[in-house]
Amino acid sequence: MFPFRSVFPATLFLWASLAHSASVEDNHINTLVSQSDAIAVVEVWTPSSYYSDDGKIRTQTLLHVIEPLKGTLPDYFYATQPGGVVGEDGFYNSLYPIPKPHGRTLVMLKRTSDGPEFLPIPHGLTYLYSSSLGEPRTTAEALGEMKLESIRYITQRSHPGADFTDYAVLRLPRVAFNSTGLLGDTDPNRFLTPDRGQKIPVIYDASTRPLGITEAQCLEALEESLAAWEAASSIQFEIVGTEIFTMSADDLASGSNPDFRRDGKVFVQFHDNFNVISNLSTTLGIGGRNFSTNATAPLGGNVSGLDFGRVNRGYVVLDHDKATLQTLVDLKEVLTHEIGHVLGLAHSSETEPETDATLEDATMYFKIHSDGRGAAIRSWDEQTVVKPYPTDNLPPFAFDRYVHYVTGFSAINNTDINRYELAGGDLDGDTVTLEIITEPSASTVTYTVVNDFEIAYTPVTAIGDSATNPPSFFSSLRLIARYSDGEDKSGAFVLSPKNIYFDSQPSGNLDGLPNSWMTTFFGTTVPGTNMGPDDDFDGDGETNEDEFLGGTDPTDINDHFKLSGVTGNLLTWTGSEYEVAKVSTSTDLVNFTFDSYINIDDGSTETDFDLPSTPTTTFYQLERVD
Repeated sequence: MFPFRSVFPATLFLWASLAHSASVEDNHINTLVSQSDAIAVVEVWTPSSYYSDDGKIRTQTLLHVIEPLKGTLPDYFYATQPGGVVGEDGFYNSLYPIPKPHGRTLVMLKRTSDGPEFLPIPHGLTYLYSSSLGEPRTTAEALGEMKLESIRYITQRSHPGADFTDYAVLRLPRVAFNSTGLLGDTDPNRFLTPDRGQKIPVIYDASTRPLGITEAQCLEALEESLAAWEAASSIQFEIVGTEIFTMSADDLASGSNPDFRRDGKVFVQFHDNFNVISNLSTTLGIGGRNFSTNATAPLGGNVSGLDFGRVNRGYVVLDHDKATLQTLVDLKEVLTHEIGHVLGLAHSSETEPETDATLEDATMYFKIHSDGRGAAIRSWDEQTVVKPYPTDNLPPFAFDRYVHYVTGFSAINNTDINRYELAGGDLDGDTVTLEIITEPSASTVTYTVVNDFEIAYTPVTAIGDSATNPPSFFSSLRLIARYSDGEDKSGAFVLSPKNIYFDSQPSGNLDGLPNSWMTTFFGTTVPGTNMGPDDDFDGDGETNEDEFLGGTDPTDINDHFKLSGVTGNLLTWTGSEYEVAKVSTSTDLVNFTFDSYINIDDGSTETDFDLPSTPTTTFYQLERVD
């Protein structure tokens, strides 16, 4: 399967006090110790992921206990947490730490139905310096040692904890210290929408809000938060509406949602009525994204020298019960922070106190500043967001093409069949070249790049009728490619049949109209009057070949590729799922200039195009990309 899906949420925290006196710190550590079922200094070993009984992906990390501090612990056991990668499916939840192999680590755990589980960041897992005989090398390590000393003092008094001996691992894995498989900063991802000159659609739910915050103020906060990121990058948002979500925004964005579409939408929820965030935690909100990634074919392109995954959907959930969000200026800061996570940004730092002033000042710092900044971003945020969304040179773009493929026992004498137009380019006007990443199987089909925007397939093997839908496309016929402008590269795209057809007529001179299609609509496999590829049987202006390629009925004059509605500046049309259309403009109905490509969302049969607000002298032409 070409891509796999993954969700990346992240969090913003409010601490109990902005002062850092010893008494406040002691009280805070006391609370953490009391909430933990077990605490230990461990050696972090091999992480691995699995599906839990409820069908969710989790990761288990092997821990070797060096110094138990609370609870009864075996020498070796697994700690778990939500998220991870199983096969080609992934989910990441940054409420929890990212385990990585490390020689000496402080862990704080709770007992759950899935076994020992890390507490949320930043306390669930704290990396110490590697040897107890060494010295801290960084501020974070020094702070970790201070936390460890405080916990040692507290647990020596009276904190028996839970018994974890049932989770003992007696047979160790053969390979230790390999990759966690969790998706975070080392596997960045981005929206492709800006490369195509299109806006990221945003839908929000303000049906429940923080106390004292009006719905108008929610919209104000959202508009200002989006504008802050737009001003610093190539991103453009469009708030397309408000609705009451029937599930949490993170579930709406999840690939496990049966209504999921890779449509680039962002769902913003000003409440947590679905209890995603614990009221006992200091978490104010979570923001993240569902994304697809592929190691050999970066789906989000190569930008600024980095390979990216492709963001499919984004989400924000705010905990309306938190008192901090009842202040509008703080609500704006939190929302801006979470939108940053939607765009792919991580925390600037999770160290507290942070001695680097630039990291601490960033709106993407893990703690809220509550300094009146509202919907504003700082230098670190601005310097980071342009890495995936540069303003000086937009990366090339491309769309997946899922097409019809026809085979037979002899050659098909129709150059329009099995010849596919690719949909891509560069909005900056840069010349782009096609780079092939993965070729189809030479024993099944050969191909020719006619130019950088057309590919012709020549069948080698005759295949009977067959059909499939994403994500199980025909791997032997799949071609994966991308466009390059000499500096950046588009997201990898796939050219693959979604339907395979067999043709045997006319005998010895195959015209490419399949037997099964001819039988369905004409009742015969042998072309009769007005049944050839270039004929128009129903007189609707589309040839029989066009109707075959477009998935419409060649015998119904009302069924063809056409506009289904014009509402204000919104053009709507119907077509086949996974289809790509091309929009061109003209001022005289004679000369047309390409404007943009629009793809129909996965599994859908309808899409739309938002015209400029004042199309007074412009005509629009809509064409299906064959």
